[in-house]
Amino acid sequence: MHQSIYQKNLKIEAQPEAMTLLKAWQKKHHPGSQLITVNDAERQLKGIDFILSTEEGELINIDIKVRNAADFPARYWNNDPEQQDILLEYKQGESAYGWANLPTSETDLVIHIFTGLTPEHLAMGFRNVVTIPHETCRLLTTRSKLVLMQNKYRSVAAHNGYTTTYCLAIPCNRIPEERERFTNRD
Repeated sequence: MHQSIYQKNLKIEAQPEAMTLLKAWQKKHHPGSQLITVNDAERQLKGIDFILSTEEGELINIDIKVRNAADFPARYWNNDPEQQDILLEYKQGESAYGWANLPTSETDLVIHIFTGLTPEHLAMGFRNVVTIPHETCRLLTTRSKLVLMQNKYRSVAAHNGYTTTYCLAIPCNRIPEERERFTNRD
């Protein structure tokens, strides 16, 4: 029996290294906050894996994306931290949307966690946690902006055991620049 995407996400997010990195990020950027795990399929399908409750009373809906990047620095990123990328899913199977541009998403923040990076990778400048506001993900993968991004960055198709997903592979360091370019344009 095939696992649903929801079930696979729960399994991936339960990885000890991913959880350690998430908690370290939380402690550094939101000390005194509480991280609430979301276990129900209804909110998971809206892009909410965790809710961060800050000391100030703010609730931040978080979607977690975990990639085992142990061999990525040499294999995909040519040992160049400037090439470290995140994947923005703009289409899933027959749907016209992926998690990055889904209109029904209630995600506030997407946290990309890269497991398997060594201290040497980190010393080179590779990052094991990259955060991006969901509104930025949506901005870069919607309508005419998606076409422009597809002409500029590599598209990746992958079968996840359930369906084929289509993502843009955008270097982490280029995200702010692209957001700024499109934000100033509108």
